[in-house]
Amino acid sequence: MKMRLSILISTLLISATLAAQTYKERFDAAFYSDSSVHLALPILRAWESASPNDPEMLVSAFNFYFHASQEEVSQFSLTPPSDGREAYAITDSAGNSAGYMYSKIVFDEALITKGLGYINRGIELFPKRLDMHFGKAYVLYEAGMYQEHVAYLEKILELDSDYNGEWLWSDGQLLEGDQEQFFTESFQDYLGTLATTDAVEPSVAEGIILKAKESYPENTSFANDLGVLWFLEGDLEKAEKALLEAYDIDETDEVTLGNLGYLYLQMSQLSESKSYYEKLLTSDDSTTIEYAKAQIQFIGEQE
Repeated sequence: MKMRLSILISTLLISATLAAQTYKERFDAAFYSDSSVHLALPILRAWESASPNDPEMLVSAFNFYFHASQEEVSQFSLTPPSDGREAYAITDSAGNSAGYMYSKIVFDEALITKGLGYINRGIELFPKRLDMHFGKAYVLYEAGMYQEHVAYLEKILELDSDYNGEWLWSDGQLLEGDQEQFFTESFQDYLGTLATTDAVEPSVAEGIILKAKESYPENTSFANDLGVLWFLEGDLEKAEKALLEAYDIDETDEVTLGNLGYLYLQMSQLSESKSYYEKLLTSDDSTTIEYAKAQIQFIGEQE
């Protein structure tokens, strides 16, 4: 009798605990645990049945299907991976290079599409949720949908103008602190990737960066992105013009100073390079100061 009573009490306690937990708490507990991720889908289905328009359910479903769409496979090529990922070099019996083996992530298109369906519904119902917009942009890039990624970044810029930069974040909360800084720094992460990748044509990357510069003309980050883009393309004149624009905006911006110092070093304009590195010696960051000192010493050895 005591054992039956104990079992009954335990069952009631478990039921009460589950009832007290929100669907989000239960889903997160399963989804973010390797040992119980398989339990996430039935929780998600129950959650959707109970609250089909819950924004957090829509975000969770989007995350779930993006995660489920990924599969790691082995890839062989005659050349090392262009993105710099770790690869195992294979040699033949004579010790000559025979190729490279590395892992890559492939995506199930059907599951990606299903996930995008959830986030699109979320964006339609809650259009000011910036986390949803950025999440969609991220997945489009990761899934190799580069044209759609750039087009969606343009859409985000348009909405940012429409909303006067007043966005919401997760749980529908207003962004805390400097909203413009948060938006531009987050947006720059995407542009910085586009500026340094061969996934899109340089003209495409330039187009979206220029639109960001137009929206935020006093922001040095976007001018720097443009400078880095053209530097990597070998057009040092265009790179110099973009970086000098950033310098005109803020002569103390350390990213700009470092980029100009490096650019002029590559152009063999040693005195110009040295002058920008010297400006970094007043930085509050010890690592930046040490880097500048090392570059100045290197320049001195070249003079």
